[in-house]
Amino acid sequence: MVAKFNWEVSWHTLEKLFETRRQSGGLEINSCLSSQVSEDPLWRLRMYNDGPIRLSLDCDMMTDHCCPPLFYIMKFGGTKVKPFLDEEGQIYSTMLGPSTGTNFFSYGRSSILVLPISYFRNCKDEFIRNEKLLIDVRVHTMSMYSNPPPQFRDIKQHWNPLKAAFQNDFAKLLGEPKYSDVTIICDGEEIKAHKCILAARSTVFSKMLETDANEIMIPDVSVSTMKLVLQYIYTDQGDSDLLEDRLHEVLQCAEKYDLKDLKTLCSNKINYNQTVFSNW
Repeated sequence: MVAKFNWEVSWHTLEKLFETRRQSGGLEINSCLSSQVSEDPLWRLRMYNDGPIRLSLDCDMMTDHCCPPLFYIMKFGGTKVKPFLDEEGQIYSTMLGPSTGTNFFSYGRSSILVLPISYFRNCKDEFIRNEKLLIDVRVHTMSMYSNPPPQFRDIKQHWNPLKAAFQNDFAKLLGEPKYSDVTIICDGEEIKAHKCILAARSTVFSKMLETDANEIMIPDVSVSTMKLVLQYIYTDQGDSDLLEDRLHEVLQCAEKYDLKDLKTLCSNKINYNQTVFSNW
């Protein structure tokens, strides 16, 4: 087990959290509630208010290589025996970008739950017990399972040091001008890239690069979104928080450039968010 949290939050504390954003003029509150396990690396479970209430897992670890995917199991509300929500999900290391010529990777912040404040107020009796909210989160590696649950078998496939090494090496290529042979011009900014990687990952890019053109103009995508898409193209991973903030933009880009896996990832996240919010 990588990290374990057994957190009880009083209803009184939750009510204070509900009001914090309104009173602070809309600022995101990062330190209202926290619980941590003293391990190396340090993991932190955080709940904060930036409109809806968000629950996230943070990790302070940074390395110079891609880390294997992890997964979490979360019980939220109700009791340990009969939780109100029982969620499972994946945690990926993401590239933080070059610093002094080196790319760094971290599990960073992973949003594991987003709920409207109205849900807490309207459905209090359904998940609060004895005026307390139970949150139990456990972060695991796949080494625990010889026969993993179906929803995590794809993680088992990624649990491979060789794949991690490839991801690390390809991440270093992203934006490296020394070996690039094509320039993506997006939102007035130039991004150096590699024709062979773009062509291998996208049939649309492959078609565009059949000519000898050394520039690709992308006028309808923000540069921040394009960088996120390129990170996915090169490493098969993306920054989970940035992706969450730009789901619809990234989905449109994935559809336009025939990035099937990224399209599926965005669609699943959007459908999940719509299901969550439509229930309250």
